[in-house]
Amino acid sequence: VTINVTDLTDEAPVFTQPTFEATLFDGDYINQFVMTLAVFDADAGDILTFSSLPPIVSLFSIGERSGNVVITGRLCFAEQSNYTQQVAVTDRAGLRNVANVTLSVRRINAHAPAFQAVQYANQLVVEGNAIGLAIATVVATDADCADTPNLAYSPVGGDTSFFFLNSSSGAITAAQEFDREQTAQLRLVVQVTDNGNPPRTNTI
Repeated sequence: VTINVTDLTDEAPVFTQPTFEATLFDGDYINQFVMTLAVFDADAGDILTFSSLPPIVSLFSIGERSGNVVITGRLCFAEQSNYTQQVAVTDRAGLRNVANVTLSVRRINAHAPAFQAVQYANQLVVEGNAIGLAIATVVATDADCADTPNLAYSPVGGDTSFFFLNSSSGAITAAQEFDREQTAQLRLVVQVTDNGNPPRTNTI
């Protein structure tokens, strides 16, 4: 007499760890594979379904059958350094187990700041000007996340004694009265520095 014993779905699937952790750098990601959630199920041939539990973190996408964790979106350390999404695995009998997926964001300084113009030439000033007269404003941007608001401007060459340079805004003003008979043309070299580690610079 041969007796076949049919498996009953009576064992809940279990995540192999309570928290799955991963780390990514600042950046824009499209369908970036992060990990596969590992599960143990004592029931043979069980069908498992993975899902995200509220509150839903829009960055995460969990493969319903595969358990693959994929990231789509922009990660910015300065805006948020950690994300946690609670996930569930459920078998065909409705038994389930819950775990957390935690993503840490690390900062990377991949880009140097760039000035919006190659040079700011032909700024005309009438001699006998007032000290503090606005001359020009140099503007730079940085493709690295959150760097642009934290750029610092500094004079590094040229006729620096003739100008004030606002280190935060890049505004250039007259530090003294100009006399055309003494100096007909002035030049200022400005450096912009981001707050990365190590910092990156550019000059104009």
